[in-house]
Amino acid sequence: MKKYSFIFIALFSLASFNVFAGKMMFGLDEDIRMLQEVKLKGADNEDLFIGHKVTTRFFVAGVYTLDEGYVLGIVSEPTRYYQFPEGEALVEFRKDGLLPQELPIYNLSTWDYIFGYSLWLLIPFVYVWTVLEKKFKTKPDETLEETENSETDLVRNESNDEKLVIDNIDFSKYSRSELHDCLEQIDKDKYPERVKVINLAIQQFSY
Repeated sequence: MKKYSFIFIALFSLASFNVFAGKMMFGLDEDIRMLQEVKLKGADNEDLFIGHKVTTRFFVAGVYTLDEGYVLGIVSEPTRYYQFPEGEALVEFRKDGLLPQELPIYNLSTWDYIFGYSLWLLIPFVYVWTVLEKKFKTKPDETLEETENSETDLVRNESNDEKLVIDNIDFSKYSRSELHDCLEQIDKDKYPERVKVINLAIQQFSY
């Protein structure tokens, strides 16, 4: 079970890194990633950079992620951006040397997809974890109940047919300490044969 626990804890943590790194997230998250600074200035004379925008929708973990292409990010406020120019405006900016002729290349990483779709990774992990936990979970209450019932049969069975009682007891289920406990509780005058058999069973632990 420890082996399975380690595997699933690792997978669970990997798939939900965004959640554990900060907090549970809901709604849309826009991430503007810098690729290259440029000479072009913003409307308020801000320094700009070419970036690309990644949008992820979260519901505790990632539901989906989208690559929304190039934007012009603001160096001093990286969460704000301008739409990337197109058409004649782009041609003019390039002609004036304010934007590069070739845009920097980028790709979303494997991590982006793991984070962006982590909810769908978590669901089967949680399901399998639950199944394995139920499969390997011990049931101490049931074991205790079974032992108590066995001791009750050995100590408190009030049948006068000693041979029948003794023949139906599986002494191999008892530890030495349990047999000693039974011996202390049993009515020795009323069940002498049973006491004798218990003593013999205790002696077997010495061999």
